[in-house]
Amino acid sequence: MPSTARAVGTKSYDFCGGSYSGYTGFAFCASVKVSVALATNADGLTHAPGSYTVTMDITNKSGTNGSYLNSMFIQIGLDNLSNDLADPENVRIMQGGNVICTNVDDLTTGKVKCYNVQEDKKAAGGVRLDFLAMANNGVSQYAITSCTATVSGLHTCPGASVQIKFDVTTDFDPNNGVQVYVKSQGALGSTECETGNINNPVPCGNNPPPVVATPEPATWALLGTGLAAVLLFRRRKLESV
Repeated sequence: MPSTARAVGTKSYDFCGGSYSGYTGFAFCASVKVSVALATNADGLTHAPGSYTVTMDITNKSGTNGSYLNSMFIQIGLDNLSNDLADPENVRIMQGGNVICTNVDDLTTGKVKCYNVQEDKKAAGGVRLDFLAMANNGVSQYAITSCTATVSGLHTCPGASVQIKFDVTTDFDPNNGVQVYVKSQGALGSTECETGNINNPVPCGNNPPPVVATPEPATWALLGTGLAAVLLFRRRKLESV
């Protein structure tokens, strides 16, 4: 029986990355939360004894921070895991508590009915990942899109992220160097990036660019009042000399 000591862990990633030819700015922005927990039967599924449930909570934030609005996530991966994992089972895609699709039986071969979750898989530009979840070829309805995107897909708005969930037989700690890979596709082409990997074809920024706040009019007024007071004090001090 695997130990449960390391079986509870969560890490969140907020990043922008990738590039399209002729487009200035990031190809996409994303928020991905990775969680690992000991599997339970509370969700109505039958889980193998000692198995662990991996949850990837995904929000497509393309259109923010100068990224391309209609970028669709067609592959999501995990890399640099501490353990070799085996046999993903109970694959399901969920949104808002509802099951969008499942792929329980034909996980890695044949014509899968949902996302295909595979281990030790090469993605796009040859990046070898520990886990790769990808939409079926030609089935764009399972691609993950941003809230205001004008293309079809699973739109993710605040409170409506897409969850990719599956069971594995070995646990890992998401906080132990684990990285997230995303391949995006849009009218401008396809692109990819992996967090924490500066040698990737197009590296991901670990965080979106900072937003510089513009002071409100009331703030400017307070600044002006304070500056005037300083100047008046300085003038009186000079006159008293």
